[in-house]
Parts: sequence; C-alpha cells; structure tokens
Amino acid sequence: MLNLAIPLSLLLIMLEAFQFTFRYGIASRAFYSISPHVIEQGVAWPGFQNEQDEPYYDSERLEASVRAFLAERLFPELDEFQLGFHYYVAGTGMLCSEYCQGVIIKIKAPLLSWYDYEAQSSYEIQANP
Repeated sequence: MLNLAIPLSLLLIMLEAFQFTFRYGIASRAFYSISPHVIEQGVAWPGFQNEQDEPYYDSERLEASVRAFLAERLFPELDEFQLGFHYYVAGTGMLCSEYCQGVIIKIKAPLLSWYDYEAQSSYEIQANP
C-alpha cells in the first residue's frame, strides 16, 4: 500500500506545481505586458473636455481599458482578479483625486486556493523636452 501512496503523492504534488507555475506565468505575462497603447487610452489631453494645461489620466477610461485588456489576456485560466488604481501627482508622489499624472496599478488574482498573485506597476505622464 505504501508503494502506491508515495508515487500518487508525488504525482499530485507535481500536478499542483505545474498548475501553479502555469497560472503564475499567465498572470505575470499579462500584467507586465500591458502595452503603452492601453495606458495611453486613459490619457486626457489638454482642452479635451477640461481646462487643464497638461495631459492627465482620466480614471474611468484608464480603468476600463486596463480591465478589458487583462480580462481578455487572463480568460479562461484566471477568470477573476482584482485591480487597484492609485493616482498621484508626478514628481512628488502625493495622492490626488483629479488631474493626476501618475498612476500605480495593482493586481491580485487567486492562483490556487492558498496563494494569490500580487503585483504592481506605475506609470507617469512626462513632458517631452
């Protein structure tokens, strides 16, 4: 009986490890491959329904474009994930609520019942010299 239990245990451990690395790779690749085009879809340009002199992140458009991109990349392996968007003033890093030129995007996705994938990436709008 022990001769059967040990190989079955090893097989289950290897299958769990394969599933973990497969899902981790998908989540990591999808999150870190967010293209600049997806981020640029959330940029509101000066004079575009505002009176600002500089471009800033339109939170609704940015969040919608990032969610759509990740949902397309993660489905069907990871069909549920959470995103967090924290906007800040570029250069100072102070949090802001309107006309922000920096954003930190955080993701949390359950890979297995006991482990969540968590990562974050930051983006800033910078002026061309």
